Amino acid sequence: MRRRLERVLLLLGLLALPLVVLRVPAVHRALISLVGFMREAGAAGALVFLGVEVFALAVTTPLWVMSGLAGYAYGFGKGLLIAWPGVTFAACACFLLGRVSIGKFLSARAGETHFWRAVERAIRADGFKITFLLRVTFVFPQNFGTYMLSATPLPLRDFAAASFLGLLPATLFHVYVGASVESAAALLSGEAKAPGSLGWVTLALGFVVTLGALVVTSRIARRSLDKALAAPSPAAEP
Repeated sequence: MRRRLERVLLLLGLLALPLVVLRVPAVHRALISLVGFMREAGAAGALVFLGVEVFALAVTTPLWVMSGLAGYAYGFGKGLLIAWPGVTFAACACFLLGRVSIGKFLSARAGETHFWRAVERAIRADGFKITFLLRVTFVFPQNFGTYMLSATPLPLRDFAAASFLGLLPATLFHVYVGASVESAAALLSGEAKAPGSLGWVTLALGFVVTLGALVVTSRIARRSLDKALAAPSPAAEP
């Protein structure tokens, strides 16, 4: 029980850390300067944005930060064309980073249990579906999901395709909010909200999609895990 509590507190601390860092004045100024550079530097600004996004996602910064900045810097249309493939590329970079670092550690530790071996079999069977449904779930901590999936045998191509499709609804919303705010400071402080009926419709759809994805994901995962747990582990096979 104590170990579980420590893990939960560690997870909550890691989730809260980027939000605390975003309130540091120097970080605020740096991100606002980044927006100005993105607007003035053209393609070079987009490349720098991509590099910053890879770093941001690696340290578990929420997805809305960079997608929102893209919307604020470029407007909705161009912002979406940069943010959508950008967040997918950054997620893939973090997936590979996790696979060569903490992914191996997590897999080695978790691989000692029959349950984790069952999880790995579930990913082999329904990896694309599970990844896609996790991506369209707004409330799921996406960056931790990336590192968690990196510890499984999920192929990079399936992870990339499922992330590209599954992250579209959230990215649409984040870019739209960023394109609608009056200042980057309001966006970074979390005070920005999508104006008008479109914002409410998007939030309602996001809630419905999230709820549906959670239900479907749990059913797929439960079915795959039941099959995997019922099957004999490789060590037990003759």
